[in-house]
Amino acid sequence: MLSMYPEGIPPALKRHTGWFFAGLVLCIAGALAGLIVSVRLGWPPLTSTLGMVGMITCVVVLGVRTQRDFALARRLRGQLCPTCMYDVTDLSDRGNCPECGMPYTKDQIVRQWRNADRSYQAKKLYTLDKDSSGN
Repeated sequence: MLSMYPEGIPPALKRHTGWFFAGLVLCIAGALAGLIVSVRLGWPPLTSTLGMVGMITCVVVLGVRTQRDFALARRLRGQLCPTCMYDVTDLSDRGNCPECGMPYTKDQIVRQWRNADRSYQAKKLYTLDKDSSGN
């Protein structure tokens, strides 16, 4: 039996979130360390300001990368491997991803992207279009 992806957030998006939180923790630690050093040495709190800029940068990068991935998934109508972001449009309806080797069914990955994308376009864009040929 095929081991399938869970129906939740695609793993590619979970990686973005993991990197975001790692960067956020480093920025907070850097801001606190900078604040402590600047107070002890009597410097202006420039380093804590740089830490805040780093946190804002983490949030912006997460937002941009996530929106870029959703835009790609919308353009491919959800036929995108949720693990490695490989385009499975021209592949069979069921098989293994040639990039990462994970088993997939197109119905399941389309449903997974549709459930993760909560935009107003999601229900309309993520379809397999099997009935468009008149079958």
